Amino acid sequence: MTEVEERHTILAETSGGKYTPEEVRDLEMGLIADAAAQEQEEENAQAAGYCYHCGEKLDDCTGYKCWIR
Repeated sequence: MTEVEERHTILAETSGGKYTPEEVRDLEMGLIADAAAQEQEEENAQAAGYCYHCGEKLDDCTGYKCWIR
């Protein structure tokens, strides 16, 4: 059993029977794909001159926690 498979098994066991190791693997792969897609969207917004979080032009973005206004 690989380290990754062992981690999936442990997570499945600690889920109280809610998930199987295969479901844990699928959830993890989905999270990885979502994170990659968000990173690409952030890069595209920045390249276009806009803040991914608040939608303002980069010069007008307040920065830290800009989406809270």
